[in-house]
Amino acid sequence: MKFFRTVFRMPLTIMLGITFCLIAGAALYGRATVYAEYETAPLEEPYISSVFKGVRDGIYPWGEKKDAHEDELQALLSQVQQQAGVAPAAGGIADATANKIAGPDADPNAGSIAGESSEAENKDADTASETTEKKEDAAEESKEEITSAEDAEKTSEEKKEEGEGEDAAKAGEPSEEKEESSETEEAAKEEEENKEPENPNYIRADSMPEGVNSPVMEAVDYGVAGSRYLSPADTVYNTDEGGVFAQNGDYYTFRDVNDVYFSDALFIGDSRTVGLMEFGGMKESTYFIAKESTNVYNLFTKPLIFSEPDGTRTSRTLLDLLVSKQFRKIYLSVGVNELGIPDTIKFYESYKAAVAVIRQLQPDAIIYIQGIMHVSESKSKSDKVFNNTVVVQRNKAIATLANGHDIFYIDMNPDVCDENGNLLPELTSDGIHLKASGYEKWHEFLLHHAIYRSPDDYLGTGPIDEGVKIPGVTVPAEEGE
Repeated sequence: MKFFRTVFRMPLTIMLGITFCLIAGAALYGRATVYAEYETAPLEEPYISSVFKGVRDGIYPWGEKKDAHEDELQALLSQVQQQAGVAPAAGGIADATANKIAGPDADPNAGSIAGESSEAENKDADTASETTEKKEDAAEESKEEITSAEDAEKTSEEKKEEGEGEDAAKAGEPSEEKEESSETEEAAKEEEENKEPENPNYIRADSMPEGVNSPVMEAVDYGVAGSRYLSPADTVYNTDEGGVFAQNGDYYTFRDVNDVYFSDALFIGDSRTVGLMEFGGMKESTYFIAKESTNVYNLFTKPLIFSEPDGTRTSRTLLDLLVSKQFRKIYLSVGVNELGIPDTIKFYESYKAAVAVIRQLQPDAIIYIQGIMHVSESKSKSDKVFNNTVVVQRNKAIATLANGHDIFYIDMNPDVCDENGNLLPELTSDGIHLKASGYEKWHEFLLHHAIYRSPDDYLGTGPIDEGVKIPGVTVPAEEGE
C-alpha cells in the first residue's frame, strides 16, 4: 500500500509512463502498416521514433492504407508506362484519368484514324475518276489542234522571234534587283558571323562533347562485391538511336547558378535526399518529395513526403504530384536501397523505365540523373552488398541514359570522396549517409552543375559567369557599383 501511495503522489511520472506505453503500442501496431516504410535500427533507435517521424510527416497511427486508391494508382501508372513505351497496357482505367494524363492538347480525333483513312480512299477514287475524264477531254482537244497545226506553227515561230529580240535587249541592261538581293544576303551573312552566340553553354556537335555530363567517379575494388549483384563487365546498356534517350546533336554544358534556379525544381529520392532537404539549406528554395526506403521499384506509388518551400508538408505519391503539377527541373536520386537486389542490368532497366515515365509526365523539364553516392572505405571493404564496386557499375549504367540536351548525369562523389572513391569518414557516421554538415557540399555541387537552355530554365539572377550575357535574364550590378 505504501508503494501505491508513493506512486500516486507522482502524477507527472504516471502520465509520462502511460504516454510512453501508448506511443510504444502505436509504434508496434503500425510497424507493419502505416510505419512500414520507415527505416528502423532497434539497437540504435527505439521503434517509438517511427511515431515521431510520422507526426512530422503527417502520418498517424490510426491511418489506414486505401487499397482502392492503390489500385487506381497502379492502373494510372500502367497507363503512363504504356504511353511512355515501357510497359504493356493495363485495363480498367477511367477515361477521365486517361484524359488527365494526355492533357488538354490531346487530339480528340485520335481514335478515328480508320474512318479518316476510308474517307481519304474514297476521295482518291473520285480524284482518279476525274483525272480519267480530263484525259479523254484532252485527247479530243488534241485532235482539233492537229487540224490547224500549220497555222499554230507559223504563229509560234513569229512569237519566238519577237521574244528572242526582247531577251537580247534585256541582257544588255544591268539588273538592279539582283544587285540589291546580293547586297542584302552579304549583309545578313556578315551580321550572322559577327553575332555573339545566344547561349554560350550550347554546343552543336556530331557526338557528345566533354563538359556536358559529369564523368562517373571510379573507386577501388576491394574484391568483396557479391557477383549476383553485378552484371558482366562487358554488358552494353543504352544503345538507343531514337527516342527519349538518344543524342540529337544539340548539347548543353554546365554553368553556375544561385538558389533561385531551384525555385521550379523537384528533388526526388530516398533518405539521402531527405537529408539534403533537412540539412542542405535548400528546403526554403525548392520542392522535395522523398522518404526513407524509397527505391526505383516503388518510386511512383509509395506514399512520400512532399515538402514545399513555404514549409507545407503532405503525404502523397510521386505519380499524383507529377500528374498535377509541372516542374522545370527534376532531380532524381535513388539507388542505394536497390544495391541488394540483383543485378545491375535489371536495376538499369527499371531506372530507365522510371525516367521514361517522368519524361512522359514532365515533357519540358530538365531531368538530372544523380549518381548514387559512394559508401565509406570500411563499408566497401566489408559488405558484399553496400560497396563501391556495385555502386560504380550501376552509376555507369544509368549515366548512359543522359542524352546531353534534356537529360543529364551529375556525379557529386568527387566532392565527398577521397582519391580512392570512398566516402570521407569525417562526413559520415554509418558509412552510407552524410552527417548534417556534409549535405552543404552536395548543395554547393548542384550550384556549379546546372543547365541553361533558355530564359525559362533560369528564372533567377546571378551569380553567373562574369561577363556572360543571358538572353531574357537581367543580372543586377553588385551592391555599391
